[in-house]
Amino acid sequence: MEPRPVAGGTVDVCERCGAAFFGYFDGEPSALARALPPMTTREPVFEEPPRCPDCDLAFELRPWLHDGGPDVLRCEGCMAIFATPAALEALARYTAPGDEDGLRAWVRALFRR
Repeated sequence: MEPRPVAGGTVDVCERCGAAFFGYFDGEPSALARALPPMTTREPVFEEPPRCPDCDLAFELRPWLHDGGPDVLRCEGCMAIFATPAALEALARYTAPGDEDGLRAWVRALFRR
């Protein structure tokens, strides 16, 4: 994995397979996926699920958001995401329900309680 600067931070990208690793605090995954240049590599094939470099737990295929969104490989320990080139494309195209300001207001309200 090679660190690649994107707006607001750094994302680790595998130059060989084009997959990206998003730590939980790296930023909003769909915005990070849109900030990365399109990958021209082949989709990786795994004999077993890759393991999280932070927790060493196996990534599990889950929807990005609990109520939907594209499927991504997620670490259930630290909530990091391992996004294959196909998952990066799906994340880049995905728009969460509601506008961004509405989502920010919801998150602010959630943490004020």
